[in-house]
Amino acid sequence: MSDGESVLVQSVSLFSLLLLAFLGYGFFLSPNLNQEELQQEVLPATEVLSVVDQSNPYAYDCPETFSVIEVPNDYPTIQRAIDAAVGGTIIRVAPGVYIESIKLKPEICLIAEEFGKSEIQSLSDTILQASSQSKVQNFKINGLDRSSVGISAVNAQGVNIEVNTFENLDYAILSSENSELSINANSFRSVDYALSIENGSFFLEQNNIHANIAGVDAVSSSGEIVGLVFEAGEYAVKSQNSDLFLNKNIFKNQTSTALQLSNEGNYEIGDNFFENVNEEILYK
Repeated sequence: MSDGESVLVQSVSLFSLLLLAFLGYGFFLSPNLNQEELQQEVLPATEVLSVVDQSNPYAYDCPETFSVIEVPNDYPTIQRAIDAAVGGTIIRVAPGVYIESIKLKPEICLIAEEFGKSEIQSLSDTILQASSQSKVQNFKINGLDRSSVGISAVNAQGVNIEVNTFENLDYAILSSENSELSINANSFRSVDYALSIENGSFFLEQNNIHANIAGVDAVSSSGEIVGLVFEAGEYAVKSQNSDLFLNKNIFKNQTSTALQLSNEGNYEIGDNFFENVNEEILYK
């Protein structure tokens, strides 16, 4: 091969390599760029909401310095343990079914050892009456058509209701007279109302609500509803003359209206998701 032919072969080879490199760049990079551009075009524009403080003002925890009473090791029933306790006590409840009506005292933390393994039932209208600076955690609260109210809170501040399940009740939580509730990570099913509150304040976060009528029924109250799943029912939230903030919630399969809000209230509605609801928001 002559020198001229050798140079020609080298030039053709170099050109081929450059062409392959260019095609490879276009194959791998261009589709990614086009996909990113397509995603940017499809994504809806987001609305910038005013900054709202979403911290929980009603949270109450049990200090490590609290003494501990165990049921049934120390006392055979939950109520007898509460009656014997003073403020600053954790009552730890072993798995089992407890058929009794319970009335809490202030600064009492009522905690089941294992989630859902300690079930409270009652033969009276209300299963548990809350008190200020108290906590109820890890229980299954079951009305069994014998009780209409799971937990009642009347003029009780700093009530924490966390990681419980509520079943077979007219009202899972019924609150009035300036009560302040923190309701986090609970599950509600086969209830008419998950939370019915009048003249109170609340912070709801990461609850799963399957209510027959309404998940939240608020009258003359203020509250924040963040990260909830509302499934089925006539309404997810009904509100009269209330101040509510709703963000990062999922509303599914409400047969009437997901959010029925009165014109007299003050509402801030953030980034929520609606699926298969008859009507998303109605002011009346």
